[in-house]
Amino acid sequence: MPGKSRMIQSGLMLALILALTGLDWSYGAAAADQTPDQAMRSFIDAMVRKDKSAVLDFFSPTSPWQYIGYEIGSNKVVANKMITYQMMAKDFANRKGWYSFFFDEPNGYTFRVNFRPGEMWNKKGRNTFVYPQSGSGNTYVTWRPEGGKWVITKIGETGP
Repeated sequence: MPGKSRMIQSGLMLALILALTGLDWSYGAAAADQTPDQAMRSFIDAMVRKDKSAVLDFFSPTSPWQYIGYEIGSNKVVANKMITYQMMAKDFANRKGWYSFFFDEPNGYTFRVNFRPGEMWNKKGRNTFVYPQSGSGNTYVTWRPEGGKWVITKIGETGP
């Protein structure tokens, strides 16, 4: 029965192809970003959608990222912290800390207000993007390549 054998092989090949195309595309979208521009667009989209797992995927699981907070008006650095992926994942799960920074509804000011559908941030240098309405240029995201994708290495924010 050579015909039946060929049909089974074809069916198995089709099942394999369908299984491979059904992989988790939320990670795949970030991993597919080949330039920092594409990564920033994907990050903006994830922030607009409030997609917690997609946002987390833009950070390195092995290297911390740096948060720098600037005082409005003086541009003085008021916060300089290193944050690990593990800290963020825990805060996201508990809906506190860095979860609040990225996803809480604005109550005066939160980082999330800087993200609007379809609005790209201005590029400054090779891997840094500045929020278009940031007069000081102190609200920014800096990227670096890691393991075949772009990850956030620094976030600057001007706040009250």
